[in-house]
Amino acid sequence: MWASWGGGTGGYYYTPSSHSSMTSGNYSIVGIRCSNSTTGNSVSSIYDDLSTNYSLATSYTDHDPELYTYYGKLTASGTNVVHVTFTAADCNYGYIAVVEVSGLAASNPVDVSDAAATDGGSPTDITSNAFTTTHANEFVFGHSSACCAYDGMDPGTGFTLVAKPDNCCSLYTGGLQYQIFSSIQTNFVAHMTAQYGEPRTTMLTTTFSDGGGGGATPMSSTLPLMGI
Repeated sequence: MWASWGGGTGGYYYTPSSHSSMTSGNYSIVGIRCSNSTTGNSVSSIYDDLSTNYSLATSYTDHDPELYTYYGKLTASGTNVVHVTFTAADCNYGYIAVVEVSGLAASNPVDVSDAAATDGGSPTDITSNAFTTTHANEFVFGHSSACCAYDGMDPGTGFTLVAKPDNCCSLYTGGLQYQIFSSIQTNFVAHMTAQYGEPRTTMLTTTFSDGGGGGATPMSSTLPLMGI
């Protein structure tokens, strides 16, 4: 698995291109955050340099910041850059986080799509809703809207928290974590802990299945995250 942060200004964000090639047949999974003054669907388009067709897996747009998870099956190999444009010109403190995963179902890999939000108080324990998976082998991708104080960000039990750029305040990089399930989960709740709480926090959790086949596994190579 490789993961890469990217950012930009105004309504256009992108991932940096200085990473290893992506491989045809694997999936590109993209987490997006956008903070703006007007809530609603702010993603105008998502595309990459390998002509991957992306679909929306999960989103939460009812309050600022908005979160999105997209995925697409790679049909070509090579160095890739993922581009996202927003309808909101004032989209600030955004990020794109991209992971490449192998071993998923040949089509329709999304099993669970969960969006959990808190609106009140200042929780430091960020949680998903309880969910149950369909297959034994699933890749779990989660990211949160928690802001900036990430030296104290801790992953949930069994999850790996992916590293982040040091300059968190310029990118507002929410926590990104992943886990591989090897058995069916019943009423599972994903957790992530932030050093400081916020009155409005969202966590998206999506599970991607192997379809009951060989077993979802991350790519063997890992790159450090890179920020703009």
